[in-house]
Amino acid sequence: MAIPWTGFPFARLLELARPLSSAKYVRMETFLEPSIAPGQRQTWYPWPYVEGLTIAEASNELAFLVTGAYGKPVSKQQGAPLRLAVPWKYGFKSIKSIVRFNFTGQRRCRQPSMASGRTSIRRWRIRAGARRRRS
Repeated sequence: MAIPWTGFPFARLLELARPLSSAKYVRMETFLEPSIAPGQRQTWYPWPYVEGLTIAEASNELAFLVTGAYGKPVSKQQGAPLRLAVPWKYGFKSIKSIVRFNFTGQRRCRQPSMASGRTSIRRWRIRAGARRRRS
């Protein structure tokens, strides 16, 4: 399926974040709000969903972060506020609703506090205020 995504290159985020040289991977995390997403109440899956890329993959000119589709801002159903698009992965690694990026030296890291050498992790949090229900 071909979708006309709009967004910006992942490499641009790397330029802004300036991860430490010890960082070999980018860890991305989805939002966690079971009151909005009932599927996150399931106990059999360790929410929030986490995905990762190597710094080399994230630097590739084809990897980009989606902010829109069909000429409009990306909707919640399509993965707002940010969605990863990595065309050569054929749909794999296309994490949606990204709210946090961590740069780490560890390949597998469920929680940032588990990483060895906390100085090797630089956190970037995306404001997900649009995802919160307003009363």
